[in-house]
Amino acid sequence: MADLVPIPLAVFDRLARAVDVDSVLRRAKLPRSRFRVAKPQGTTAEFFALWRAVEQSGVDADLGLRLGVEALSDYEDVAIVAALHSATLGEGLQKLARYKRLVCPRGFGSTSTAGRLDCASSGSSPRRTRRRW
Repeated sequence: MADLVPIPLAVFDRLARAVDVDSVLRRAKLPRSRFRVAKPQGTTAEFFALWRAVEQSGVDADLGLRLGVEALSDYEDVAIVAALHSATLGEGLQKLARYKRLVCPRGFGSTSTAGRLDCASSGSSPRRTRRRW
C-alpha cells in the first residue's frame, strides 16, 4: 500500500490568503509542479513537511483552525458532505448509513439508545465490525 494522502487544491487557495505558497513549498522542498494536477497527493512525510513550512513562515498559530472552519470544496462524495453538515455525530452517521444502503454492496448502520451510539458495517468479507461510542 502506498503512503499517499490527498492534499486538496483548496488548501493552497486558502493558504494563499495568509502565506506565500511558493515560498512555503520551497521551504518544504516540494516542487510546485506536484500540485498542478487535478487531485494532488503527497506522502505523509511531505504532508507534514508542508505544514511545518507553513508554521515556519510565521503565520498566526490559529491558521489551521481557521482553514478547518471552512469546508473544503474538493469533496466529491455527496454523503461525506451531507454528514459533515449534520448537527450531530449521530445524524451524520444516519445520513452515511442511508447513502450506503442505497448505493453500496457493503452494509452500514447505526442506532442510538440511551446516549449510546452503535455502528456496524458488513459486506463481502465474512467479518462484521461493530463500534460503540
